[in-house]
Amino acid sequence: MATELVEDSSNISQDINMKYDEEEDAGTSDEESSISSHEKRWYALNKSRGVTLSMLMSDGMIKPGKRVLSIDYLGRQFVADLLDNGKIKTHDNLYNTPSAWATHCKRIVNPDKKSGCGWASVKYGGKKLDTWKSIWCRKQRPHSPYSNNRSSPASLSGENGHGENGSRVSTPRGFDDSRSDSRFIDSPRSTSSPLTIYNGNNTAINKPFFNLYCDEIQEEALNLSLHHESDENKNVITERKCFTFDKNGAKPSVKYESIGKRSLDIDPNTLVECEFFRSYGKLQPFTITITSNAVLLMDYHCHLTHSEVVGYLGGKWDSKSQHMSIRQIYPCRCRLGDKEKAPLIEEEIRRQMSHAGLSLVGWYHSHPHSQADPSLKDIGCQMSYQLKMKGSGSSYLPCLGFIVAPYDRKKIKDNSSVQAYWVMPPPENRPSDYGVPMLMKYSISQNESISEDLLSEMKKLIEFYKGSLDIVDYGEEWRDAKTYINKIQASLSTRLPTDQSEKGSLMDFVKDLLLKSK
Repeated sequence: MATELVEDSSNISQDINMKYDEEEDAGTSDEESSISSHEKRWYALNKSRGVTLSMLMSDGMIKPGKRVLSIDYLGRQFVADLLDNGKIKTHDNLYNTPSAWATHCKRIVNPDKKSGCGWASVKYGGKKLDTWKSIWCRKQRPHSPYSNNRSSPASLSGENGHGENGSRVSTPRGFDDSRSDSRFIDSPRSTSSPLTIYNGNNTAINKPFFNLYCDEIQEEALNLSLHHESDENKNVITERKCFTFDKNGAKPSVKYESIGKRSLDIDPNTLVECEFFRSYGKLQPFTITITSNAVLLMDYHCHLTHSEVVGYLGGKWDSKSQHMSIRQIYPCRCRLGDKEKAPLIEEEIRRQMSHAGLSLVGWYHSHPHSQADPSLKDIGCQMSYQLKMKGSGSSYLPCLGFIVAPYDRKKIKDNSSVQAYWVMPPPENRPSDYGVPMLMKYSISQNESISEDLLSEMKKLIEFYKGSLDIVDYGEEWRDAKTYINKIQASLSTRLPTDQSEKGSLMDFVKDLLLKSK
C-alpha cells in the first residue's frame, strides 16, 4: 500500500511496493520473452517480478468472477470483474494489469495522480492482491513451511497472510545502503536451515532464513494504512499496532554489541542503547535544529494516551550545509490500524505540509512507559525509511527518527525524554548484523511565541482521544503525590517559547483542555 504523503512530497521516492508493482507491470523483458511458462514461474519467484493474475488463477489461488476486485481510495470505492484471461473489466473498459486499473481509478479522484499502486491497491475477496501474491510465492518455494499448505488468506491473520503462529518483526529490506546505488534493494537469499521465529508468545515456528528480509514482515509506521489485528490472534506482533506498555516500565535497554546477528527468535521489542559516532571514529552526518513549538506539540501529543502514537516531521534540508531544520510536527489523529481514515489523514497532512512549503524529513513515535531507546522494530523501520527517502547526489534527503518517552518512571525529572536517532548500516564484514542505532544530537530553536495553529492542534488532539479507553486519567497520581496533569505541565514548561509571559496562560489552557477530556 502506498503512503500518499510519501508519494507526493518533493524529493521523496515512491513507496517501494508501488515501484515494485509498476516495474512488474511494465511488460516482459527480452530475457523473459523467449522462455517457457515453467521458466517464467521460476523467473517470477526468484526475480520478485512477473507474477500475473493468470498465474494465481491457474494455481487456484483466485478465481474469475463479477465484481470480485475492488479499490478503496480517499473515500471512493471502485469494483471490477476479473476475466478468465486475467484481464480486468469495468463497464466497457479492459485493463491488462492491476496497476493500469489502479492508475485509472486514482486519476478519477485525483487528476494529478501520476501512477497507480497496482497489487498494493487492488483487493480480491477483501484481501490485497500482493497478499495473494506473497502466499503464492511462499508455496512455490520448495523449503517453505507453507509450500504444502493450501489455506486461503481468509483463514490467516492480518492482510499479509500470516498464520495463527505467524509473526511480524521489523527488519530492513536492504540493510546496507552503501553497497547499492539503487533505491530498490533486492532481499538477500540464503540456503540456511530454518530458524525459529519469535511471535510475542515465546512459541516458535520454523521459517526459512530468506523470509527474515521479506516485505511481508516489514513494519511501516510512516504508512498509516495498516492492518487490523485479528480477534483470534491477539498475541501476534502486528505492524506498528497500538498497545499499552506495562506501567512499571520495560526491561533495561541492551548494548548494541550484545545483539549479534539477526535472528527471528529475538524479541523485536528489545530496546537497544544508541551508539555515539565518536565511538566509531565518525562525525554526525548532518546537523539538526528543531523549533521549540515542534517539541512542545510532540511532547503534548505523546502525553495524551497510554498507547503508542505516531507523527511526521516537516522541515527543510540544506544540502550545501548538510543541515536539517525541523519547523513543524504533524500528529497523526488516527488510530494505528484504521485503514479507512488513515489515507484521509495522510492527505490532510500532505496538504498542510505543502502549503507551509515544508518537506517530509522524518517521523516520531512514543514509548509511553519505557525509555526512549529504539527497539529492534524501530531500527528496522528507520533503516527502511532512510533507504526510501535517501535519493542520491543533489537529491539526497535524510530521514530522522524521534522517540518520546513521556512516562518513563526510571527517569528522575518530570520532563519527557526526547531522543533523535538514525541508523547506520552494519559493518561490511558483518552484513547479517542489525543496523546500528546512532544518537543524533540536535539543538532547539526557540520560537518567539505560541502560534494559533499549535493551540488549535492541541484542541483537535484532545478531542480525538476524548472518551477512549487508553486516554490518560489526568487526575490520577503519577508519582510522589503529583498527578498526571502536574507531570504534563512540568514537562511542557521546559519547551516554552522566548516570551515567558505566556507560561501561565498556556499552562492554564492545557489544564482546562485535559480536565474536560474525560
